Amino acid sequence: MRKLMPLLLVVLLALSLSAALLQAIEPPMLAQQATSTPSALGVPTARPNTSTTGGSNVQIFFVACADRAIVNLNGTMGTGYDVYYQVFTGTTALTNQRRVQVSGAYQVSDTATYLTGQSLAAGASASVRVAIGRETNAASTIYETTVNDINDGCNNPQFAPATSLDTGAAGAFPNPNPGAPALPTFEPLPSGVGSGILSPFGGFLNPTYVQQGQVVIGPREAAPPQRTANPGLIFAECNRYWPAADPGLLYDSDNIIIFWSWFTRTQEQMQQHVDNAQYAVTLNGATFPFVEQTPVQLIDGNYWTFYIVRVGNLLPGYYGVAYRLTWAAPVFDGYNDYGPGTGREIESANCDFRILGNVQGTNPSHNRSYVPWLTPNGFPPPITR
Repeated sequence: MRKLMPLLLVVLLALSLSAALLQAIEPPMLAQQATSTPSALGVPTARPNTSTTGGSNVQIFFVACADRAIVNLNGTMGTGYDVYYQVFTGTTALTNQRRVQVSGAYQVSDTATYLTGQSLAAGASASVRVAIGRETNAASTIYETTVNDINDGCNNPQFAPATSLDTGAAGAFPNPNPGAPALPTFEPLPSGVGSGILSPFGGFLNPTYVQQGQVVIGPREAAPPQRTANPGLIFAECNRYWPAADPGLLYDSDNIIIFWSWFTRTQEQMQQHVDNAQYAVTLNGATFPFVEQTPVQLIDGNYWTFYIVRVGNLLPGYYGVAYRLTWAAPVFDGYNDYGPGTGREIESANCDFRILGNVQGTNPSHNRSYVPWLTPNGFPPPITR
């Protein structure tokens, strides 16, 4: 929510500058996400926490100019976290997503020149979508928000220049463990392209997706679904990453594969997770009879494992994946504690999608273990056959 102090309003009116000041407090829940490169911010639920013990926070003062944006940031940042932001006008990206490197108490200003061919007309509005995320995983966020401004004139940065990186640039996020090789199948994404969500089969989910607004505050904008580059491959937490992780247009002839993942800093931490993880993942309320777990892989300095469910062809209708993870005992992933008594006892997410009849008019062999819904989210009750 916008928080404007009376004195700040006086200053803003005197300068004829429209800006916003927000305070972001780290919520108690941090969800792991299946991304290695910071190109998707994701949308976990952020619950304000008045305690700042061991927390990260950011104050944002955003100025939208005709050809650039000035993002003034100050606060305190915990170890292993940075600030990420991207500027939009409507649904059009004016900048790529940027990572601002901060540590401890900080006061920095970052100036981002708009992408080639983009500008903001006088009187037009823009928004900056800001997140606090892990240094090596922008999608693993602990806070996200949006701040709006109108181009009613530019201004100078408030603080010293920030150290920032365009997350779309190749090599922007080096392996934090230089002595450990990364898998060659995971190549850097081109600027502004791709979901950033790792695929269990190498590369990325929706690798040709052109990034736009990936942090969504409030209702999502409706858009016609399109075919993805890997139709049928569905990330169990896709609702958090809409539209980047949108399953897209799906037919009953598509081979549906659902996956999720976990990562840690060390192999020992991964084994601790595997030994204690209690996954409850369903499709339209039905449990999966068999879940494959991939061998642990070293990717960009973290150890990853993927969980895969080969569903096959589904009947036309609406479907929803419900993802829930708890632990039998506390675990540590190298970044945070999870499990009983840690404050991060549950990870939960969803993914909704629809299956249409195929355009070829063929009659695939459907997997009838999963009964489609007549409408999204299962209301009214599921179809019976």
